[in-house]
Amino acid sequence: MVEILLVRHGETVFNVQSRIQGMANSELTPAGVDMAQALGRGMRLAGVRVAAAYSSDLTRAFDTANYALAAAGNALTVHKRPGLREENYGKYEGEPTTALTQGVFHLPTLAAVMARYSLIDLANLTNAANRDQTPNEAETALQVAARFDTTMREIAETAAAADQARVLVVAHGASILLWLAAIGFDIGNLTAVGNASVTTLTYDQATFHVQDFNSLAWVHAGMTAK
Repeated sequence: MVEILLVRHGETVFNVQSRIQGMANSELTPAGVDMAQALGRGMRLAGVRVAAAYSSDLTRAFDTANYALAAAGNALTVHKRPGLREENYGKYEGEPTTALTQGVFHLPTLAAVMARYSLIDLANLTNAANRDQTPNEAETALQVAARFDTTMREIAETAAAADQARVLVVAHGASILLWLAAIGFDIGNLTAVGNASVTTLTYDQATFHVQDFNSLAWVHAGMTAK
């Protein structure tokens, strides 16, 4: 059995600016760096060490993994995996969130959209709104979940073959949730998990099981210990 600590990156510039990130690169804010480092300190205080570390190849995820590992005193090379990237929003990448909520859904805010639609609907309808693009790079919910699942299984199988009991994986809010929904976990009406939050899973006999969801316990412990 392998334990996987699935983490969302720390706060970014686009998070603060309410811009659509997707596969666009947005740097961590100073607060985002603090979150990642607090996560690492919290892991160290809890005596939690990982045998391997992975992240998407987007800067915010890769940097979060490295800051967390350094603060945890857990020196490892972070392996980049493009399959862990955030959902691709096509022509809305880097635009204000309102460009999507008002332009596609005719609603003022993301909260208003999520009161009527699921995260799966949001992905699929955004894909549909990109059909005037050639090629249409916006992803459906199924496309996001499928490439994320392929990568997660590759990571889990690699860890199992190497007898690695626990691994760290740093990815992105929407892609994490779309994948969790695809493996049967109830994500409710969330649009993202918290910055630097940890969702703990086990992988056994080719099946993922969620043990803890969207936890900020280690971040809070690490902030207190700063």
